[in-house]
Amino acid sequence: MFRRKERKVFIVSACRTPIGNFGGMLKDYSAIDLGAAALRGVIQKSKIDLESCYFTFSNVFMGNVLSAGLGQNPARQAAHKAGFAWESPCVTINKVCGSGMQAVICAYDAIKSGRIDLAFVGGMESMSNAPYLSARHWTKNKKDVFIKSTGDFLESDFDDKFIKGEAYYDDANITFVDSMIRDGLVDAYSGKNMIKITDECAQRFGITRYDQDGYARLSNGRAIYATKNNLFKDEIVAIDGFSEDEGIKQFKPEKIPELKPIFEGGSVTAANASKLSDGAAALMIASKEMVEEFEITPIAEIIDIIEYGGLPEDFPIAPSRAISQLLEQNKLISKNIELFEINEAFAMVPLIFQRIFNVSTVNINVRGGALALGHPIGASGARIVVTLVHALSHEKLGIASVCIGGGEVLALLLKEI
Repeated sequence: MFRRKERKVFIVSACRTPIGNFGGMLKDYSAIDLGAAALRGVIQKSKIDLESCYFTFSNVFMGNVLSAGLGQNPARQAAHKAGFAWESPCVTINKVCGSGMQAVICAYDAIKSGRIDLAFVGGMESMSNAPYLSARHWTKNKKDVFIKSTGDFLESDFDDKFIKGEAYYDDANITFVDSMIRDGLVDAYSGKNMIKITDECAQRFGITRYDQDGYARLSNGRAIYATKNNLFKDEIVAIDGFSEDEGIKQFKPEKIPELKPIFEGGSVTAANASKLSDGAAALMIASKEMVEEFEITPIAEIIDIIEYGGLPEDFPIAPSRAISQLLEQNKLISKNIELFEINEAFAMVPLIFQRIFNVSTVNINVRGGALALGHPIGASGARIVVTLVHALSHEKLGIASVCIGGGEVLALLLKEI
């Protein structure tokens, strides 16, 4: 395969919002609100004269999975709310858990090719506000149930409701579906919940409930330590006084062994699976030419990326395969990497990586991961890049990787500057 080496791509600034629990402290904020907060934060943290860089006309790529009901192009809405000009091209990306990292990769590709010089990227999700859905229902005379069931409304009122997309159902037998579960947590090919697939994968690899619970304790312990020692202060931008992740505040290690498996006979529990969450992350990415022209001091360089696809049932092991390929194509071994950020959709994912690469957990998710912090699915791919950038040492290499429902995976190689 031919590799492109033309232009260097840098991360100028990176931040995230605090992560809120499902129905928790951020439940009153939409995904667009959260995305705008992250974009504003990354602009502020860049510490440069952004007006001179025409930042408000820059490309914006934002991941978002649970978009039902948010309106047209949520990325553009978030960008406009953050202060970007109408002229800014904006793209909303849905690649499930990889959405936020795919946004980074889209900008990397566009800058690498020479098409653009500057981009703002990230991801945003409010799982707390994911709506319930119903299919459109039709009567025998081919009229929409929505129209049939609004008979008592005045014509003018009906027109107003119709224009706004509001529906009223009287006696219609309607089934509602949770869009968060359907669009975020169920494998589209087998119809199985991702938890069930993880249970089956754990059995294949001989990874026990004890192993998974132990890793959950480790992740939470690291996140609590990072919070108490202000290790997240440079990456978190506060929202209306909320400045710390909510999930770790409820951590009770003594309760972990008492939790029942989510599926009978399985080993995945609420503790060793990631939390349903709300949050956003953003990064400012620029070409070498842009950095030099405006005398910008970047914080990291994106060395390489990889996109990989496999069987849907193998999604927990996909990061291990992607990282192996990423190391090989850059003539590196795992010992060359200071830190790994592997999204903790389930404890199984980093545990499988640890087993395949025969490495310790010392340099894996050193500030905790999604088991502790939470997993706002459209944002997590960007969030782990943000955390990696702030955790790496000077001139050291790091890899971030995220498994994706459906069997895909993304990974990128960074060098701290």
